[in-house]
Amino acid sequence: MGKLSWPDGRCYEGEWKAGKMHGKGTYTTATGESRTGEWADGTWLAEAQADVSDDGAQSSPMSIEHTDVFDAVLAGDEQSQTLRLLISKDGNHILDKRDESKLKFTPFLRAVEEGHVGVMSVMYESKPDVLQQTTGGGDNAMYLAAEYGHVAAVNQLLEWDPKLLYSPDDVTDHTHVSVMSLTPQ
Repeated sequence: MGKLSWPDGRCYEGEWKAGKMHGKGTYTTATGESRTGEWADGTWLAEAQADVSDDGAQSSPMSIEHTDVFDAVLAGDEQSQTLRLLISKDGNHILDKRDESKLKFTPFLRAVEEGHVGVMSVMYESKPDVLQQTTGGGDNAMYLAAEYGHVAAVNQLLEWDPKLLYSPDDVTDHTHVSVMSLTPQ
């Protein structure tokens, strides 16, 4: 057990392992919002059951908002547990959510763009049709992975569905050229 306070007012009190929040604990933001539950290697896994006060009133545990899905994706592979919790709690339809960028990325397409193969895998396991998603500009996952030079993401996408290389829409030519530039001849 231990407590760590940051200069901006954030605080964590609970169990630790190897210098990371691990086990039962409570994290409080600088604005005073608290999250109590299970932690593993610095990642929040699950909320604690609702507490019952002395007067019998039940306090509601903090819930994860849908907007957190993009934060979990951008955090990278080490956040796969958080992403699993979000999908479990809110349903896999959160993987169809679009961000506010010009290209209207989904969480899966953002993970592809970032090259986060572990995060991509969590989403694919939950909702295999994420492979069919395209940006608002019509770019598919294969094109994004190739365009940003993420060879591991290209290889994973090819393993899941080799037909992604030959998309029927107007991105076919530049997808093929981008992927071919990443693969050995």
